[in-house]
Amino acid sequence: MDGGRHLLTTGLPALLAGDFNTLLGPEDKRGGAPFRITADVYQFRQWLNANKLQSLIVKGGPYTWCNNRKGQARTLEVLDRAIATTSWFDLFPTAVSEVLPRHASDHAPLLIYTSLPTPSGPNPFRFERFWLDYSSLGDIVKYGWNMPSYASPMGMFQQKLRNLQRSLRQWHRSQIGNLQVRVHEAHQQLQQLMELESHQSVDSPISDSIRSTSNKLSALQRQSEMYWAQRARIQWLKEGDKNTRYFQHRVQRRRIRNRINMVRTSEGIIIMIRNKFTIM
Repeated sequence: MDGGRHLLTTGLPALLAGDFNTLLGPEDKRGGAPFRITADVYQFRQWLNANKLQSLIVKGGPYTWCNNRKGQARTLEVLDRAIATTSWFDLFPTAVSEVLPRHASDHAPLLIYTSLPTPSGPNPFRFERFWLDYSSLGDIVKYGWNMPSYASPMGMFQQKLRNLQRSLRQWHRSQIGNLQVRVHEAHQQLQQLMELESHQSVDSPISDSIRSTSNKLSALQRQSEMYWAQRARIQWLKEGDKNTRYFQHRVQRRRIRNRINMVRTSEGIIIMIRNKFTIM
């Protein structure tokens, strides 16, 4: 704790993590000799209180040390911690400390997240604007909407929507695929053709392949821009400005801003959100 004492005197936001080799209470120990308050325990508690240090919320675990013995002699303890100052929590209010599995050591490593890891879930269905570039879209819509349904009138409408969504998803996966991958592949193909052209005569028929591949790449880039522009909800930028990276950045910022990781009740109780909630 000597290094921690020096750091705390600076007044800067501070996070301290590692093996403190001290328990705080009986809940920090399982098995072995009963917990008792020693001078080390008392001093550790006093040090935490004097510096207004708090532990990060622990995910997994909670025990971070094991003597690796068997039977009644096996002991588990919380010796490793991540603690921080109040000013540090002001910067990272949703930070958590995850206790990872012990491997090749009697101590478990700690993985610290400065923000809550957001569990992934199924993406919401969206009608993509660039789908309108494909002539087969109309047939897919008719097929999905006209699939038989035997529910009530209201249930039939909901079933038709689900059938249509399923048909469009399957069509997208089989006929369009990953736009970013297709853009990359078309770019590489065009580059290879241009390198090949440099070693052939100017009237080589490869120029037709270059023109065709170039048109294909332009169409895919336009669709990619429409994809990201739709997610960024930007209407004032015209399509064709080649601002795909800008759109991606806007989407990432919007997702971070809309993420809900915790809720504070009227009584001041903080509830951690385990599922993904976003403000649409």
